[in-house]
Amino acid sequence: MTTKRVWLIRHGESEGNIGLPTKNGTTPLTGIGHEQARRVAAAFDTAPSLIVVSPMRRAQQTAQPTADRYPGSPRQEWPVQEFHHLPGFADQVVTADFLAPHLHAYWERADPQERHPGKESFTDLLDRAEELLKRLAAQPNGLIAVFSHGTFLRAVLYVVQARHERTPDGMRAFHAYHEANPLPNGVIVELGYPGPNILRTEVSHLG
Repeated sequence: MTTKRVWLIRHGESEGNIGLPTKNGTTPLTGIGHEQARRVAAAFDTAPSLIVVSPMRRAQQTAQPTADRYPGSPRQEWPVQEFHHLPGFADQVVTADFLAPHLHAYWERADPQERHPGKESFTDLLDRAEELLKRLAAQPNGLIAVFSHGTFLRAVLYVVQARHERTPDGMRAFHAYHEANPLPNGVIVELGYPGPNILRTEVSHLG
């Protein structure tokens, strides 16, 4: 009997991950990131029934070897992009070091409704995580591969654990969870159904 499994996959190492200047949405993978993407593709034990991918370049590049290995698997772009919440200056070509104090200040303010033009609030992030889980629940049985991003995937896992607090304290709790639970580039987190529940976090395929 076919069951439902979901693989939540963080994109491979990007130029932004190693501190190079980058721009939202266009950041490419490094050579290591491309190798991680190939290792993710090799880790599949069956053809995915659906390949879901973020609109961002680094996730698209990570999904490509899997799509090449399984050309018969449908591929869809869903809103599983990274959480972007800083003002417009963050859309310029910037480094992680430049953004770090702004990110620190954002989480220190802990305002779940703070939203800048064209950006998300923390409440929006949790809403989008919940919407993904609802959409996955509605899919037929099979293996669904979701190629996404670190902060967004941690929000999904936070919601899976029945944590939905859209309050300052809830935002601080999520940030603490985020910092305590890193997701390496190329990691696979498997969700099982009925549930969903977290079955495993796998990095052995990365060598």
